Amino acid sequence: MTDLIRTITLILFSFSGGLSGETWVSSEQKKLEATFVELSATENLTLLRENGQETSFHLSRLSNESQHLAKIRALEKKENEARKLLEKRRYFEAFKGRGVSEKDLENIITVRERQEKLEKIFSKIPDNFEARWPDRITLKKDYQISTQQPSPQRKEEMRSYIHVYESDHFRFECDRALTPYLVKKFCHLFETTLQICKALPLSLKKSQYQEKGYKHRVILTESDSDYYEFGGPPYTAGAYFPAQDLIIIPFSSLGVKYSGKKFTYDRKGDNKTLIHEIVHQLTEKTYFSHGGMGWFTEGLAEYVAAIPQQNHVIRLDTDFLTKHVKSYVCDGPSSSPSRRSHKHHVGRRLGTNIKVSSFQSFALQPYSSFSHPEDGNKNYGVSLLYIYHFLHLDRDRNRKPLKQFLLALKTGKTGEKALEALYDGRSEKELQKEIFTQWRKYGVNFSLERP
Repeated sequence: MTDLIRTITLILFSFSGGLSGETWVSSEQKKLEATFVELSATENLTLLRENGQETSFHLSRLSNESQHLAKIRALEKKENEARKLLEKRRYFEAFKGRGVSEKDLENIITVRERQEKLEKIFSKIPDNFEARWPDRITLKKDYQISTQQPSPQRKEEMRSYIHVYESDHFRFECDRALTPYLVKKFCHLFETTLQICKALPLSLKKSQYQEKGYKHRVILTESDSDYYEFGGPPYTAGAYFPAQDLIIIPFSSLGVKYSGKKFTYDRKGDNKTLIHEIVHQLTEKTYFSHGGMGWFTEGLAEYVAAIPQQNHVIRLDTDFLTKHVKSYVCDGPSSSPSRRSHKHHVGRRLGTNIKVSSFQSFALQPYSSFSHPEDGNKNYGVSLLYIYHFLHLDRDRNRKPLKQFLLALKTGKTGEKALEALYDGRSEKELQKEIFTQWRKYGVNFSLERP
């Protein structure tokens, strides 16, 4: 992958937005509902009417208040354009001499504006914390799947990433053509993961967004080297980039094998990494705050990935699910300690005797420590056991403590303040004792590490 324009356009893509309509008053006190477009150097003002037509006239035809408003809007537009140009210049400097021209970057606008707009839309979707916990979820058997042809400009930007497939809510791009059966398997995986997240009463609002044409984006790379060049962190089997709302995963993590001249689905393979990263893509932005980032965000992704599917039915009742979660975390001999160790087998393989730090220090550790190759596999497994406790084994079977914690994150509380809501009147030691006691009933023996 010698040309990095593709890389940048996957990180950045254009989005245009504008101010909502405002009331403009003429010097004769006549009113017009329109949106500011431009104020020229000769003070010629251009507005966009509600019917979509532009109108232009000299600034002097407006009242003093509207003239002042036009100048403010013009200044805001210049400041916004300057900010965008600065961001483009930063990317240009970062990629200078690596096959990217300044002209290429001039046509790219960061995804920040798009993300900010979507976050506002997500915030208007009601929380579903009061919904009943589902004992089972019946999954759809068939989804609409299509192969898309990019526009000539988009095709040039993507270069070899010209194979585009879409399901109801997802879009993924790949540098190799995939068999219809493999596309169907991936699309089913995407959509069932979304369906599970939507059904959980944890206010995962991105899974509930149904705007026509909106797709969650996934990039699939044939080689691990391409994955790393796209920015995939070392020792990882896949990654979600929140700022770009983008998943990038190599084929080697998808249960895919090369057969002759094409890639096919390996029934013996493991694609839990894909499920894990899709859950991240559907998780609320506020849940990635300090106090939730790590133990909750990774534990939730592990939880969904560990849920078995049987005949298009997901069972979430405690009696059935507990043994599967325990097996996923504990069974089998320990393998490589890195996150990537689960690629070729199912589960974390921690055994049934697990030493951990105190709950608060575990929950508040920096993410770089949480995901470090030496401890990542263990931390992911322990996070799943903790999340499972709050979802299925905690004293309040309505999951009140966890919901209080998530609401605290949503209202801007982080760190210890957010964890206070999770403790629900308990001390850290009391909570830790409850977790240890509940899991001991199922044969998992926690013990505290020595300081």
